Amino acid sequence: MQFSEAQEKIKLITNEAEKEIAELLLNMGFTFIAANSIIENSSNQRVGEIDLLFSFEDYLLIVEVSKDRSSGNAKKITFFTKWSERTN
Repeated sequence: MQFSEAQEKIKLITNEAEKEIAELLLNMGFTFIAANSIIENSSNQRVGEIDLLFSFEDYLLIVEVSKDRSSGNAKKITFFTKWSERTN
């Protein structure tokens, strides 16, 4: 995605904290992929949302933006616990 196209998509983000972080990462040279990506299970039920996706070289950055430190940590623990289960 071109820089200017990424800027336009970032302008559409309604959460100001997410928009601020997205602009910061874009200006630091990270490549914007998506914002507010819905995660669904195999039954098409919503199970979560990824606030921001960026890449840098061979790395994918999954960004959770939260002003509330305790809920942000709970989301991270849930996310990584889910993907660490061998059945997933």
